[in-house]
Amino acid sequence: MVFLFSSCGFSQFIDLRVPSGDQIKVKVSVSSNELAKGLSKVPSLEAFQGMLFIFDKPKQANFWMKEMMFDLDIIFLDENKKVLEIRANEVPCQTINECPIIQSKNTAIKYVLEVPAGMATQYQINNDSILKW
Repeated sequence: MVFLFSSCGFSQFIDLRVPSGDQIKVKVSVSSNELAKGLSKVPSLEAFQGMLFIFDKPKQANFWMKEMMFDLDIIFLDENKKVLEIRANEVPCQTINECPIIQSKNTAIKYVLEVPAGMATQYQINNDSILKW
């Protein structure tokens, strides 16, 4: 199934270059509504798509997989776009009562990139990688 971000009201996209040399198109999530909704209820993503969350200031980031329909790699970055940690193959919650918080270990998170599970490895993204956009 092909998913188009525009069908969910998202409008701002950027091209992001990953260590493998690939360029991926990601939706930029900045507003409080976009940050809260994320990719919930989105049926799927194609390869070379993802969502980039941008916070006002660096902080410890909290995410959950409520109403997600597919597994994700969640990549936490600092304000210099350096990867601080990767949570690979995070699975959707089975129920709202069994939906753990995915919390960054680091408190200096400025950006979070979500891509389909397994893509962080394919894109050769590791701790200390620098992403470019």
